[in-house]
Parts: sequence; structure tokens; C-alpha cells
Amino acid sequence: MNILAQDHELLEAVRMLYAAGETDLAAGGVHPESIGEELGIDMKTATHRCRELADEGRLVRQDGLNPETLQSRISYAPVDKDESNTERPQRSGAT
Repeated sequence: MNILAQDHELLEAVRMLYAAGETDLAAGGVHPESIGEELGIDMKTATHRCRELADEGRLVRQDGLNPETLQSRISYAPVDKDESNTERPQRSGAT
């Protein structure tokens, strides 16, 4: 599989997970661990590709909080998040 196809799948996974509310707390995005689980790739690979896609302007880096530990961490959101998802569902347990 070429890198463009992989990027397309990763971007689609971020859109889907973001729309489903699978995001960090405090207006965070989707964490690479969730992306890796969705695509069956390891977190290190997902993190590397997310960083590169954000550098290219194809994803948006967001600061959020890990829902389990409440520690700050970087996560990612679709570039078109505001247009496609104005009423995003909240994770269970979020306030």
C-alpha cells in the first residue's frame, strides 16, 4: 500500500473518530493511540504520520487532556472540523 493511500485512511479515521466523540477532554482531538487501534497500526507509526500530516496542514494539532489520567497531551483533528461537526458528541463521563 502506498503512503497516499495510508494517509487517506488515516485522515478518514481521524474524521470518523472525531465525529464519534472519541477525543481527548478539554476540546482535544483524536489521540494517535485511538487512530492506531482503529487502523491496526502501532501508536508510534500513527504519531509520526499525524505529525507529518499536521506539518502539511492536512490535520490540526490540538492540546487536550487524556480522559483517563487528565494529563495534557497533543491530539489531532480534521482540518474541516468546524464545518462538518458543529455539535460533536461528548465522551461518556465528560463534563
